[in-house]
Amino acid sequence: MFIAKDFKFKIPTTVKLFLLKISFLFLSWELLYIGFLSPLRIPDAQITNITAAGTASLLSFFYPSDHFESKAEPNEIAFSQKETVYINHFKLIGIADACNALELQVLYVGILVCLQKFSLKTVAFILIGVPIISICNIIRCSIIGWLNITRHLDLSVFANHYLFKIIMYGLIFFTWVLFTNEKGTYARE
Repeated sequence: MFIAKDFKFKIPTTVKLFLLKISFLFLSWELLYIGFLSPLRIPDAQITNITAAGTASLLSFFYPSDHFESKAEPNEIAFSQKETVYINHFKLIGIADACNALELQVLYVGILVCLQKFSLKTVAFILIGVPIISICNIIRCSIIGWLNITRHLDLSVFANHYLFKIIMYGLIFFTWVLFTNEKGTYARE
């Protein structure tokens, strides 16, 4: 017979180590980002600019007779800027720093670094995964721009706030599973 008072829950050492590493990494990143990088818009300005330029380029591929460009503009948030993509000099989509996928990239890299010992495999997954996240974000912004061009504004809002988040987090989770699901990669106690 099972008695609750005899039950002892023990957290495995690998889980404790992972939680310790991820907590340290998270606090370090937040202090660095909020304290120093965010006020200077590093690397936000660069990533947001790349995202907007990529969005304008991708849309111009599908709409070759229209003129697409991206410009830096002040954001509604104090001391912040955003990149705006225009079609024929009309505003199509604004891409703020919060929309540049930096948080997703940091989350992706942070979990990879904390999952197991740092190795060439970790470097390979980072070097391949971070650009894939950026490319997916450019595609996301382009689809939102296309939905705005075709006047499907309700669908644009739904896709931006729900659909693309599910897709991006699913993609990242799938990559973590691939990273840990090969022979000999599980950390053992």
